Amino acid sequence: MKDEEQKDIKFINKPLRLETDFFPKFYTDRDTLYLDITLDDCGEWGGPPEKYMLYKNTHEQYILYYERYRFNCDSINEYYGKKEQLELKKTIVLNKHTQRVLTGFLEDIMRAKISENISYDTASIYYIHANNGTFNVRVTTNQNKIKQDYYNFKENIGLPPNIYVFSVPDIDY
Repeated sequence: MKDEEQKDIKFINKPLRLETDFFPKFYTDRDTLYLDITLDDCGEWGGPPEKYMLYKNTHEQYILYYERYRFNCDSINEYYGKKEQLELKKTIVLNKHTQRVLTGFLEDIMRAKISENISYDTASIYYIHANNGTFNVRVTTNQNKIKQDYYNFKENIGLPPNIYVFSVPDIDY
């Protein structure tokens, strides 16, 4: 094998990171980026809907607004036909560290799209979209790597882990 070919192989095998300092370089004052996530932690019933909204405030700061909705893995019937119940909301002013963490996770989602593996029984959904319709990436996958990337993302920006409610039957002794 030629030296040039060997260099190419090493380059291809090297893990890639996009060269963006912070992902939303396309922003104007009126653009908003949304991230909607539903994990398959409760199997085919899904899991708690989690919603993020990224925007710039009047002070030119990037704000990440987060909402998580209540979800009982053992009682899906509890939710049919009812309005989602907000369990947690948090507003985070992004600093350089949290901007890098967010950028890394958005890149992870885009990479996952390339190797998307759709399972019709259980799958997590990661959906990034802009309010102006110019950016849409939806990943439906059961890959554990992207789910672990998501858990790491939440921890690194200061969000608590999901705690699922499971019904426990009463036992008479």
